[in-house]
Amino acid sequence: MMMSGESQVFYGVVSIINLIWLGVCIYITWVCLREARWDKVFYDTTGIKARGFVLIMSIIIGTMLADFFTKYLTNSLYLRFLF
Repeated sequence: MMMSGESQVFYGVVSIINLIWLGVCIYITWVCLREARWDKVFYDTTGIKARGFVLIMSIIIGTMLADFFTKYLTNSLYLRFLF
């Protein structure tokens, strides 16, 4: 059984891991979206609109990806309470 201080440290470590993983997923998505051919969508691919679109899409997709892995991590950590 965990004491009160141990559970606070546990949740703190998990939240730090989640925040780091969120940043990593957004960065990976941004790198992948930068490589896409945006000339079919935007006239000027180096303009502020195209870059803003790639940034916003990378935040949205990266957050969804990080949310999946965060839920997977959380649920796998809670499996120990099953047994």
